[in-house]
Amino acid sequence: MLKHIALYNFKKEMDASDKKVAAVKLKKGFEGLRDKIDGLVSISVEIILLETSTADFLLKAKFTDKDALERFNNSPLLFNVRSELDKMEVIHTADYVV
Repeated sequence: MLKHIALYNFKKEMDASDKKVAAVKLKKGFEGLRDKIDGLVSISVEIILLETSTADFLLKAKFTDKDALERFNNSPLLFNVRSELDKMEVIHTADYVV
C-alpha cells in the first residue's frame, strides 16, 4: 500500500471568493475519482484548514502500489480538475509505503 499526500496553496492573485469556489470544485473533482481509477484505494481532500496552516488545500490518497499512483497522475479523468489545479502551487508532496 502506498500513501500520497500533496499540499497546495492558491496563487496570490486569487481573492477569497475565487479560492473558495476553486477549492470546492477540486474537492468534488478529486473525491469523485473514487472507484474510477484502478489501484486508487481511497482519496480525500481537506479544504478548511486552520489559520495556522501554511497550506490552503490538502490531498490524501491511498494506492495499491506505485504503478497505481502513476495511473492516477496520468489519468484523463484528472482533466476535470486540471483547470482548477492551474490556479494552485504545489508546496510539498510525500509518498510512502505502509
